[in-house]
Amino acid sequence: MAGAKILAQQLVRLRGHMAKMQTQAANLRGVNISMATAATTGTVGASLASAGKAMAAVGAAADLPGAQKAAQQFARESFAMDMAADVMDSALETDDLEEETDDVVNQVLDEIGVDLSAAMAPAGKARVASDAKATTITPGQEEDDILARLTALK
Repeated sequence: MAGAKILAQQLVRLRGHMAKMQTQAANLRGVNISMATAATTGTVGASLASAGKAMAAVGAAADLPGAQKAAQQFARESFAMDMAADVMDSALETDDLEEETDDVVNQVLDEIGVDLSAAMAPAGKARVASDAKATTITPGQEEDDILARLTALK
């Protein structure tokens, strides 16, 4: 039994040593990651310093007030061009609107049977008879008149 007790003690010590080794391996991996992070941070710092120098050189070489003035001039000219385009579009839309309005009015007048050119004789050409007789139109004459107008439109 003494031999079994010695083997059990060795097993317990071995398990303790294995746990300590795993802890030390984890600590070494942590140190390795910390060193890699420090190296990367140093590289990023050097890159930023180089980029800062390049930006300073570009800033010194660039004419910022002149570029700003040119941008403002461009904005003014662009605004003026947009305004002129809007005015032109409005003028063209107004012409189209007037033509479409006239077409609709003529269509409505045609549907109700009013002929503007016949109804509005030019001033000075039409004579009013003082003893004009009222004429009556029969339904047959009205249909013939409508048919004549339709054929004239074709």
